[in-house]
Amino acid sequence: MKCLEEPHVFESHGYSLSAYLHIPQTERIPPIVILFHGFTGNKIESGRLYVDLSRELCKEGVAVMRFDYRGHGDSPLNFEDFRIKWAFEDAEEAIKHVVESLRARVDVSRIGIVGLSLGGAVAIRVATLFKNHIKAMVLLSPAIDFSEIIKAEAMVTDNEYVYLGSQRIRRSSLEEMRSVNLMDRAEEIETAVLIIHSKDDQIVPYTQSLKFHERLKCTKKLILLNEGGHVFNTYSSRRRVIEEILKWFRTHLVGNSDKDLNEK
Repeated sequence: MKCLEEPHVFESHGYSLSAYLHIPQTERIPPIVILFHGFTGNKIESGRLYVDLSRELCKEGVAVMRFDYRGHGDSPLNFEDFRIKWAFEDAEEAIKHVVESLRARVDVSRIGIVGLSLGGAVAIRVATLFKNHIKAMVLLSPAIDFSEIIKAEAMVTDNEYVYLGSQRIRRSSLEEMRSVNLMDRAEEIETAVLIIHSKDDQIVPYTQSLKFHERLKCTKKLILLNEGGHVFNTYSSRRRVIEEILKWFRTHLVGNSDKDLNEK
């Protein structure tokens, strides 16, 4: 299937965010999937995961929008000033933009979301705020309880900043992030949820996905991989992740039948 790929921009809290659209060239208006990237990541994601995934989805007749939060990728503001509220706010604006401005090009009654790491927390929050629009969700190595992930004793820090390799971020921003825990949101989610996590993830414990999956009351599936790390950085794990996402959206977004959404 032929797909149109184009740079895109939308507004969030007075700033123009950098995005990319993948639109299948079909007679039918396609459903759309919105991708939320991880902390320090961007709309391409590690090893071009989000590019590859977007192109595979587009071949299946699904449109995709991927974008950079403020302070990440090509979007404005500095990473060192990033706050987790920016990601939450930008994700909300992304949904609103699709619903209000792209409705002539995509089916806004069939929106799917994918969140990697921090993007998992973003996706969880969005799913509880836009229940009428979000029809299916995929969580990849989701960061859910940040108090387990951000360890104060492991931070390379001075009085104002924490240093993360070549980057730094305000200490107050990480402390704010450590207070975020979305585990209790599980019971609020009504859409179909696929979770994929590697057991050898050294960034986010896969036990967070186990706990969250157990608390979900909706249609759900948990896949635990033996290897792949936090961002699925082996060829076999990467291909498995993409194939499982394609299958999930074929059933719960493209098909979108009442039977699909009510299966437990």
